[in-house]
Amino acid sequence: MRFRVLGPLEVRTDDEVVVTPQGPRKQKILAALLLNAPHAVSVDHLLEAVWGVDPPVTAARQIRNTTTELRRELVAHGAPAGVITAVGPGFQVNLDACWFDLGEFEERLAVAGRAGSREALAELERALALWRGPALDGLNSDALRPAARALDERRLAALERRYGVEIDLNGGADVLEEVGALAQQHPYRETLVAHLMRAHYRAGRQAEALAAYQRLRGLLDAELGVAPGQAVRDLYERILRQDSSLLDGPTVPRQLPPDATLYGRSELIAELRTDRVVVLTGPGGVGKSALAVHVAHRLADSFPGGQLYADLSRASAHDVLGRFLRALGMPPDELPRDVEERSAEYRSLLASRRVLIVLDDAQDERQVRPLLPGYPGSAVLITSRRSLTALREATHHTVPALAPDDAVTLLLEAARTPDRDAAVEVAALCGHLPLALNVIAARLTARPDLTLVKIRDRLLGQRVVLDELAIGDLDVRGSIAVSYRSLRPDAAVALRRLALLDANAVPAWVLAAFADQPWEAGDRLLDELHACHLVEAAGIDEAGQSRFRLHDLVHEFAAERLRAEDPPAAQRQSVARLVHGLLAIAATADRLIGHGGTTGALVPREAPGVALAAARQRPFDWFEAERALLVAAVRRAASAQLRDEASELASCVRGFFTVRQHHADGEAVARAALDCLDRDDPRALQHIRQLYTMYSQQDRNAELPALADAALAVAGALGDPKALAEARWQSAATNLRLGRLHAAVESYRDCLTTFATMPGTEVHIALTRWGLGSALADLGQTDEAIRLLEPFTRAEPSRLTAIGLAAYAEALVDSGSPAPALAAVEKALEMVRAIGDEPGEAHLHVVRAYALHADGREARDVLQNAVEVLRRHHDPQGTASALRRLGDVTGDRGHWEEALAIYRRIGLPLEAARTLHRLGDPAAMTEFGTASLRYRT
Repeated sequence: MRFRVLGPLEVRTDDEVVVTPQGPRKQKILAALLLNAPHAVSVDHLLEAVWGVDPPVTAARQIRNTTTELRRELVAHGAPAGVITAVGPGFQVNLDACWFDLGEFEERLAVAGRAGSREALAELERALALWRGPALDGLNSDALRPAARALDERRLAALERRYGVEIDLNGGADVLEEVGALAQQHPYRETLVAHLMRAHYRAGRQAEALAAYQRLRGLLDAELGVAPGQAVRDLYERILRQDSSLLDGPTVPRQLPPDATLYGRSELIAELRTDRVVVLTGPGGVGKSALAVHVAHRLADSFPGGQLYADLSRASAHDVLGRFLRALGMPPDELPRDVEERSAEYRSLLASRRVLIVLDDAQDERQVRPLLPGYPGSAVLITSRRSLTALREATHHTVPALAPDDAVTLLLEAARTPDRDAAVEVAALCGHLPLALNVIAARLTARPDLTLVKIRDRLLGQRVVLDELAIGDLDVRGSIAVSYRSLRPDAAVALRRLALLDANAVPAWVLAAFADQPWEAGDRLLDELHACHLVEAAGIDEAGQSRFRLHDLVHEFAAERLRAEDPPAAQRQSVARLVHGLLAIAATADRLIGHGGTTGALVPREAPGVALAAARQRPFDWFEAERALLVAAVRRAASAQLRDEASELASCVRGFFTVRQHHADGEAVARAALDCLDRDDPRALQHIRQLYTMYSQQDRNAELPALADAALAVAGALGDPKALAEARWQSAATNLRLGRLHAAVESYRDCLTTFATMPGTEVHIALTRWGLGSALADLGQTDEAIRLLEPFTRAEPSRLTAIGLAAYAEALVDSGSPAPALAAVEKALEMVRAIGDEPGEAHLHVVRAYALHADGREARDVLQNAVEVLRRHHDPQGTASALRRLGDVTGDRGHWEEALAIYRRIGLPLEAARTLHRLGDPAAMTEFGTASLRYRT
């Protein structure tokens, strides 16, 4: 089926039989659907097209009925069954299997826009041949008339393009009569009059050309009170002075630098078409210039007016305009003096040409604007280290580093002895940055003895990788320095001091800390660094914060500038401010997860607002997002001998690292804080305790006695009774863990007595009750254990309370009371779930399963799930405990044997003996003494 609207509405079959629907109502509905294809048209719009502003009461029903008849009629003549479909409150025409003259017209115009002059002329003629008269001629509908006029305007614009190309190619004599007639019909169209003037002049009729301008000027002045536009005025002046370039045809500049081989970029190249203005941004050395030149060479045939190129890194718009005007044929002695006049002449010369302009390494929008064409036809490719976001009319593309495979291919093609593994490492060390990779490729080409393996070893052995990434005029350090020098002072300070941290992704407020600016200045600083592509976006973190990072080579450059420009005292001050900012947020998050490990002494009154809000709403997510930053900050503070800051922040994060079992991070911050404190500093004890907790969670049981002894030594040196009691508690906990139950009970009783005499030791007393109750239960002294543990049923919800309730529930089951034990476990589970402690929840389910089994209920599934969770969290003791209970429930010796192997591996002799007892070894418990027969098994 063939539909036509470029002229009277017409429908033909594929055999060219006219089957246009009869009746104005059907024709108006079909025209409205065709003009809006492929979008749906509402019934309201259709009734307006048919009746205007005064439709009958039954109009909506009539529209639906008539549209249904129209569809039936079209299908009967061979149209697809779905040619018209009901969509929501309206209808839609489907032209996928049909021909449509308007679609053909638009497609040929698009091809002409991409083609060279002669091909463009042919396409324009084919497009215009589709017209049979005014659009929708004879169809009387006020609602459709604006769309028909817009189509007629498209035809006029296409005619103007066709005449312009014809005059450029052939002088215009063949179309002079047509242009003159059309200019009489449309006397206000300046482009059409300009074509008429050029055609007259090129035909040797200067007087007629000047007369055409005078008619236009007089008409505009009399009717509208305005003068002709700058482009027509400039053409008039050139004809008046008999500019010979108008006779010879325009000068065609070909200024593009040589094309280069590109690796990868195929998707980006495919996206870069003939948009009027395209901006390619990215960090220095990422290959923006090479990409722009390569694309310009590919598109050159589509711009018969030529290609202009300028490096804007050290040139003003004034100078570049002078070069461009000379290249476009303007004599040097006629160049205007100021930028505005040069820009106006430049746009006038481009108005009737299709020229591709490449503006390389633009500094800012102000430099670029005078170089942009004023009329459609020409296109501009701009590269810049800055984002140039104020060029809103442009299409923006960020050029990334090369994909790893493409970077490796570049290196392998340059190497005489390809080694893919070495190429992968070298590419990574270069950050996949094209400039750095090309430096390496140039070295490989220049030195036959060099191999990728040798280069890899040199890069790995260099303290400063940037020293290796320079050869000839290729210099990565210099490329980054250009962007660095464009920064304002506070942004430059912030960039340098980011090197104080490892290459972590961080939020914007960190920049404010390093630049010693108000917290809210972080976003402004980030905008500037991002605009210069010195930082790259790292996505949204778990807490909903935007994060950014430095490219590895930019990080190294920042570290160089930090050493050169910032004295140690300034660096130390920046680290302190960073830690204070982190403390302000972390202290809030820590309180919300139920720990409160900070003293509050260093917490500032003001905190980064967005980050603080994230921590209040999602404390665990905030901690997860900032894990790497928190560890880096503690380490950096410790290395700078900021003892208070390092110790306070390490204390503030220990609760989170404990709950989430981030053992390596917890150990790292505790070690860093401990190493910067004096051994007689009372704060050393809390960091030893943190290490003790981390080692316990990891079942590094053999190392626990040494930590307990270290705590006793520090406490003894301090001479503080409370510190000494805390250290003795740690020794008691070690004895309990290693099965030395009598020693544990003795120490716990002493600690309980001591803490009872001291104010502010409620937590200490609770911990001691838990430890003593657990030890007594293990000794088989269940009644006393229950009495000591029972207060946990009335304690405030916390992780410690949940631990105490677990021990209480287990002792209740030992005493033959599974029902109250289950109630205690459920209460503990609520607390643990509230703080998101998944492994802690699994431990409680092991106790719950013990109670369920004792109550004669199903417990296997509960234990199997607990085993799965504890394995996933790498908790060997918890896994062994769950496996042993699973063996108790199922009678499967394999579970006991696996539990035994784990207990032996992690060094828990009492637990191993209890498991052996289950496996039928009657002597298993004897090594713990004759009283061991009463031990819990």
